[in-house]
Amino acid sequence: MNMDSYDSQIIEDTLIQISSLPEKHDSIPYLLLRMVCALRKRGMENDDREDYEFALCQLDTGLELSKQNPSFQIYPGLFYDLIADLIETKYQGYKSFWQLGSSHKIDAQEVTKDISRLSESLDSGVLVETWKFQGLLGIMVFNLNRTRPETHVDYYAELEKSILLLSDSIQSYTEPDYLYPFITRYFFHAKLTKRDGHDDIQVQFDVAKELEEISPFLTDDIQRMITTARNARRFEQGDDYFSHYYESHNLEYLDLAIDFFSSLDIDEDNEAEEAARQSRIAECLRTRHRVTSSDQDLEIAVELARNVAVMDVHSSQRVEFIYKLAQTLMDQYQRSGNLALIEESIGLLQTARHLHQESTTNPILVLRCLGNCFHILYMRRARQEDLDQALSILEEAIAMDGWDDLKYTIKGEMAALLSTAYLLKNDIATLDRAIELGEEAASFPQYGQVKFLSMLSEYYLARYIRLGDLDDLERLVEYSEKALAVTPKTHMIRPGVLSGICQAYTARYRRFRQSEDIVRAETAIKEAIDLTPEDLLPSVEFYSTLGNTLQARYKDTQDIRHLDAAIEAFQKRYETHNNLDWFKSMVLGHLAGALGLRAKATGNKNDLDAFKKHMLEAVEFTGSPPALRLDFAHQAVTADLSEPDPAWKDKIVRSGLELLSLACALDLPHDDQQHIIRSSTGLAAYGCSLSLHYGRPEEALERVEHGRGMILGHLIDRNDDLASLREQHPTLAAEYDDLRQEAFEASISSQQHVAEASLGKKRGAFSALQDCEDEIRKMKNFEWFHRGSPAEELKKVADQGPIIIVNVTEMRSDALIVTQDDVSCVPLIGMDVTTTSLIRYSLEMSVDIEDILPTSDRTVEPEGSTLVLEHLGFCPASDSTPRVWWIGSGAANGLPFHAAGLYQASLDIDRSPSCLDCVTSSYTPTIKALQYARLGAGNVQLTDKLSLVLISMATTPGQSDLPGVKAETDAVKSAINSHCNFTALEQPTAQQVLQHSQQAQLVHFACHGFADHIDPSQSHLLLQKRSSDSKVELDRLTVEALLDVKSQGNSWIVYLSACATAKARVQELGDESLHLATAFQIAGFPHAVGSLWAVDDNTCAEISQDFYQKLVSSGLPKKSLSVAGILQQAVQKIRSQHPYNPSLWAPFVHYGI
Repeated sequence: MNMDSYDSQIIEDTLIQISSLPEKHDSIPYLLLRMVCALRKRGMENDDREDYEFALCQLDTGLELSKQNPSFQIYPGLFYDLIADLIETKYQGYKSFWQLGSSHKIDAQEVTKDISRLSESLDSGVLVETWKFQGLLGIMVFNLNRTRPETHVDYYAELEKSILLLSDSIQSYTEPDYLYPFITRYFFHAKLTKRDGHDDIQVQFDVAKELEEISPFLTDDIQRMITTARNARRFEQGDDYFSHYYESHNLEYLDLAIDFFSSLDIDEDNEAEEAARQSRIAECLRTRHRVTSSDQDLEIAVELARNVAVMDVHSSQRVEFIYKLAQTLMDQYQRSGNLALIEESIGLLQTARHLHQESTTNPILVLRCLGNCFHILYMRRARQEDLDQALSILEEAIAMDGWDDLKYTIKGEMAALLSTAYLLKNDIATLDRAIELGEEAASFPQYGQVKFLSMLSEYYLARYIRLGDLDDLERLVEYSEKALAVTPKTHMIRPGVLSGICQAYTARYRRFRQSEDIVRAETAIKEAIDLTPEDLLPSVEFYSTLGNTLQARYKDTQDIRHLDAAIEAFQKRYETHNNLDWFKSMVLGHLAGALGLRAKATGNKNDLDAFKKHMLEAVEFTGSPPALRLDFAHQAVTADLSEPDPAWKDKIVRSGLELLSLACALDLPHDDQQHIIRSSTGLAAYGCSLSLHYGRPEEALERVEHGRGMILGHLIDRNDDLASLREQHPTLAAEYDDLRQEAFEASISSQQHVAEASLGKKRGAFSALQDCEDEIRKMKNFEWFHRGSPAEELKKVADQGPIIIVNVTEMRSDALIVTQDDVSCVPLIGMDVTTTSLIRYSLEMSVDIEDILPTSDRTVEPEGSTLVLEHLGFCPASDSTPRVWWIGSGAANGLPFHAAGLYQASLDIDRSPSCLDCVTSSYTPTIKALQYARLGAGNVQLTDKLSLVLISMATTPGQSDLPGVKAETDAVKSAINSHCNFTALEQPTAQQVLQHSQQAQLVHFACHGFADHIDPSQSHLLLQKRSSDSKVELDRLTVEALLDVKSQGNSWIVYLSACATAKARVQELGDESLHLATAFQIAGFPHAVGSLWAVDDNTCAEISQDFYQKLVSSGLPKKSLSVAGILQQAVQKIRSQHPYNPSLWAPFVHYGI
């Protein structure tokens, strides 16, 4: 039996014995003492305060019995002695009781009871070491008093009582023991509390001297308190000089502080005081370096800080000195860019972090500094683990008690960290969190508020550029103006604040075109330049800002002098540090853009040549982020310049399309991928036109396929080329991962030396990355690694019929015809960007095309479609209707190629060629998507009786009613009759629809649809749900939600009888073909029927009924059924009734196999 069990058995047996005896039996005191000894022993072994409390209660009982019964008179003294001893033992393990800091927490009721017990024991006069128990009682009284507010009636009386007890205890001690240092420390603290002298150096010194006088022993603890107070008073004059500097920013005070501390005469054997002196000198030199950039000051500061960190001082001071050394090393890093200094700082701070309980240094400061070190590592290495470490450490600091003002500063630094992460990852959620934290930091009046206001304006600028939200623009201007208003004219941060307000006014000018904004912007940035020495890097950055401002002003005034001045500013920025800049592409691109504007205005050939040269350099400079270079590639190919030879654009397109797969990474969220793609709108289409211009149709196919449908492509892959590489060549994949991470590491620093140190490394990494990609492409099956599929592979997908890509750009219009054997080009002379836009508008708005064409004698001649079908031998129509798949690219996105024809009332429709009669048409966003749909269809197993989910919304919250929905659903049920198992979902939620549609083979929607004009992933079908208060409200089944689900394998047809379900309204994302029809295709439906624009309610019902009737009559449930052909027949039937109104029947399209 172990001792714990033995003691427990004694306690249990004793309780039983006592309960069986009369109340005042002679044996009870003995039994109580026996049980108390067992409880004390078990309590010490298990550190269990409940055992102590139970034992004390038994002693209370025994004491009362001994007072009442004369026969127990031998026991009272023993009970008193045991009570005192047990209280001492109990409080030895009560850790929070001894904490003097803000985290001190005690059970006031428990301590009050123990104070009463110990006071009575002391009053009994039987205790031997009364001085020790007086001290313990003084500590207990003081700690209990700390739980009361100062306004409590007994506060100061109890404080005085604790001081007297502690003083008597100290003076009565005969030999120091473990409790003595605590008693002296509490006496010091209590006296300071009484005199309100915690922040008063003189009071601290006086109390320390009083403690020295009353104490018979000069312990290390007392000596340290006296030395600390004496040193503080001795160094007070130098500290005053240092404080005056921070109040006035007058360097003379800083020089006086350095001279004062340097001249102090310290005893040779007083190492603690010498450490304090050297530490102060190092801090002053470090501060002066920040103003003067003196390398000598910084070197001496580092040397002194290293000396101090290894001196023989108390652990509480050691933490402070380690912390200050780490800070000084971080300053040295800012000058040298040597990452080893940050790694050394992390090691030092980790040591300080684990010693903080022995230190007077605020642990939040240590954590803050450590988090900032990991921030720097993240900026240099772009490793997720560094970001996670930094955020975790800073969150830990914020969670600690006290120091709220410092926590606001830490939140500001966390915001800066997240802003850096956003620059690298383009993750909007990261920027949102940065703004949230930045708002909190800027709201707290503190030293550094100017900086956080200025930084917050930068975050709002980034989000405004990203989203274009007017609220963000207003916040941007508001915080920029606030930052300037509270920045002293002599403050070192003022130039940066002025630069920020310049960008704010420029952004607002571009939105509202108010001339006073651009004038204010120019004034602000010129003042920033005047205030900043030319040899400092910020002044160089200001020239870029000035150039952008002057260029914007030129667009307002058309005064060529403003453009000349902008070019001069960009040129100055380019010529200074042009080899050291991570954003060199931005500098080159801005300079090129301004030169291009001037070339257009003046026709100057030298400007045109310079524009081409710098823009190509901007795109090809591998030291800059891919997304930035991609943006300039787009600007270059869409530049409106007279250029007879587009060969240089061909080079840019080649580079730009390779950048696209790097910038639009697989792991980016959908909205961030959209942001990247918006900046490259039309690049693939223009690249296709260039390839065709040079007679390279297969390359044109590869370009248009690679550069379109990036988001859908990622969703189809789920695992990209890299996943296959990891599986087949893990070593090479690991090397590629490492090089890609190194190449895109973030060296976003305003420090010149940091830029110098990192750029060479980064260039080498990009070069090595390109070499690694070349090595990968030598491997079997990886020849097209990150380049899309070759033409030979793409042609194989045309085995069931030609794939026709209609590509329309400002440069030319063509149809690429892909067959199993060939890729051919048919120029579409009758089509151009303007005409395609007008055709689309006339059909969507039901307007006669002749009313909006520039000349009234023009008609919609389907020359392009006719030429394509004639080229294929499909026109005029024959008895058979061959299959074709259409892809619209560039300005041809979203056109109804399947319905091309002449539909004017003045023409004989029976003699007019029409695609609807010649071929059976389907659409696909990309060839890759078509291949994916066919692979999925091969796994579909159709049962004899299919499952059909019929979703209907006759009424919709906040929308017009759909009176034809009931007729449509009745018609579908009637048409399909007994061939399907029905599940009718009337007025369902989005979640209900998702659950049922993943299980069904046929899904039919009869409801409202909406194509979002800002974010196509938010296009949706309109459903309904119940709010928290049971009210009916709108629910949305979005494209984004569909892209994140996968059917269970037997999905076959989804019929979207709703408006604009196959329409992508966002022009900049047209090549992505993100809409509800393609979303269902990616979710696993091989067939999707949708509409290109708003559709008539009655027509929807008629086509739906006819579609399902023909589906049944054609042999449902055969997988070989031509779903596209069945839809075509239903559309032809409506066309026969309304031949001259294509807006009624032309929007219905088939997507899929």
